[in-house]
Amino acid sequence: MLNNSDTALTTFNSKGKLLQVEYAKRAVGFSHTIIALKTKKNAFIVTRMNPIPKSEFPFFGTKLFIISKKIGVGGTGMYQDIKILVKKARNHAKTFKQNFGEEISLRQLVRDLASFIQEFTQTGGVRPFGASLILMGFEKDGPDLYKIDPSGSFEKVKANAIGKKGIQIKNFLQKRIPKELNSLDALYLILLAFSIIESDDSDSNIQIGFLSDSCSFKILSSWEIKRFLGKKPKIYK
Repeated sequence: MLNNSDTALTTFNSKGKLLQVEYAKRAVGFSHTIIALKTKKNAFIVTRMNPIPKSEFPFFGTKLFIISKKIGVGGTGMYQDIKILVKKARNHAKTFKQNFGEEISLRQLVRDLASFIQEFTQTGGVRPFGASLILMGFEKDGPDLYKIDPSGSFEKVKANAIGKKGIQIKNFLQKRIPKELNSLDALYLILLAFSIIESDDSDSNIQIGFLSDSCSFKILSSWEIKRFLGKKPKIYK
């Protein structure tokens, strides 16, 4: 239960951590799961849509977003916070291109967005963002993934999961990833990981973001998802 001191942004717990940031992380831990995994040539980010009619709750929509032609993001936590951060990332990428005549790099965007998030953990009159993000895009050596948490800290990852049972799924992926992994195996390894937290192993309501070897990010349509899933490898059948 919260008390008056819990609402102060600069209140630390016995372990030296900011309470408001810990509450934000806890909100993320109870939210929908997003799993991302990269190979040498491409990457996937996968989640499930809310089984709620959009006509009734239009603000509960996608959790995957296109930032620019080469960068995509998935977010979990408080939905309105996610929307604010996505808008910030899009505007920043657009401004960078207008000023410098080229696309912003994934690492530069991650650093600037993480710095923006971190400011809300130390500024009076505001609260930390109750959201975690996974961003993906192409760098010089191929596709890359970055995770940003509510504290503003970020890390480069090969495979990660945020949201409900994120740590458990992350450990599962790290144990199962082979040295050589093609795009189809990567996708089905993610779907296999979803079976840890969901009894429903159907492909309904699934949403997939794909970073192709042509250096572009896109959110697959339902038809494209069915085409991908129709090529299920034997090891996952």
